[in-house]
Amino acid sequence: MEGNMKSKCLFAVVLLLLSCLDRKDPVISEPADTIVNDPVKESELFPVSDGALNPPMILVEGGVFSMGDKTVESNQPRQVKLSSFYMSLYLVTVAEWKEFLGDTGLEFTWDWEGQDGYGPFYNIVPSETCPAQGLNWYYAVVYCNWASRKDGLAPAYRIDRLPEGEFTEISVHWDKGAEGYRLPTDAEWEYAARGGEKSEGFLYPGSNDPAEIGRFGNEYKSSYPVGQYKPNELGIYDLGGNASEWCWDWYDEVMYEWLPAENPSVDLFQDIKEKSIYGYDLKVRRGAAWNTGPRNVARRGSYPPRGISMTGIRLVRNAQ
Repeated sequence: MEGNMKSKCLFAVVLLLLSCLDRKDPVISEPADTIVNDPVKESELFPVSDGALNPPMILVEGGVFSMGDKTVESNQPRQVKLSSFYMSLYLVTVAEWKEFLGDTGLEFTWDWEGQDGYGPFYNIVPSETCPAQGLNWYYAVVYCNWASRKDGLAPAYRIDRLPEGEFTEISVHWDKGAEGYRLPTDAEWEYAARGGEKSEGFLYPGSNDPAEIGRFGNEYKSSYPVGQYKPNELGIYDLGGNASEWCWDWYDEVMYEWLPAENPSVDLFQDIKEKSIYGYDLKVRRGAAWNTGPRNVARRGSYPPRGISMTGIRLVRNAQ
C-alpha cells in the first residue's frame, strides 16, 4: 500500500513538471528605473550619421565642497566629495539638436506656442548656435547616447526603446562605469557652477553681477548664441543663463538628509524620501534661462521629466 502511494505521488510530480513545460509564465515587469536591456539591441535603436561630435570639454578636478543653501529648508548645506569629471564648455546647440533629430527620427514641434507669449518656438531660438531647449528629460538622455555613439564611446545609459513622442517616457539605467556622455548629477552641476577647486565664492556662476553672465528679463523674447557672456572660474559658459539644464537626479525635498557624502545622486524614483510640495514626479534642473531671473549657484530647480520648458543639455563624462 505504501509503495503504491509513493508511485502515485511520483506520477503526480511528473505530470506537474510536464505541464510546466507547456505553460507560458506571465511577464513580470521591473520598475522603470531598473530595467536593463541588451546593449546590442540599444545599438540598433537608431542610426548614427557620419562625422564626430567631439564637444570641447574641460576637466573638473574632484574635491570636497559644501553643497546647498542654509536659507532654504529643503536644501540645507552638507559636505560632498566628488570624483573628477569632464564637462562641456557649452550647452548643446540647436544645430547639434537638429542633427540628432535627423538621425533618430524623434518628433519635435518647432512651431509650438506656449502660454507665455514667446512662441512660435522657432522664434525663441533664432540662431542654430542658440542652446537646444524645449526638450524633455528622456530626449536629453537619448541625446547623450547618440552623442556617445557619434564619438565611438560606450553609452552611459541603457534604454529599452526610443520615446514614442515628446511627452512619453522610457526606461533608463545609468551604467556608472561607462565612458560615454551623460547628464551631470545635481552635485556635479553645483560643484562645477561654483568653480570647483578654483572657486572664488561668487553668488552666480562666475560673477556676483548677473549682467556679466547672461541676459535676463521679460523684455527679452528669445535665447541667444552660446558663449557670449563671461564664463565661470573653470572657463565654462552659460552655467547661469541662456537655458536651464537637465540633471540626472530625481528631485527629493530631503535628499540632504540621506544621500551619501561621496558622489551622491538620487538614481531611482523609488529612492525618494519626500516628494516636492507640488506633488509631481520631478527631475532636478539647474541654472537659469533667458526668460527667468538669475539664480544663485546653490539654487535647485525641478520639472516633470516629460515636461517641455526652456531646459537644455550640458554633457559630462567620467574622468577615466
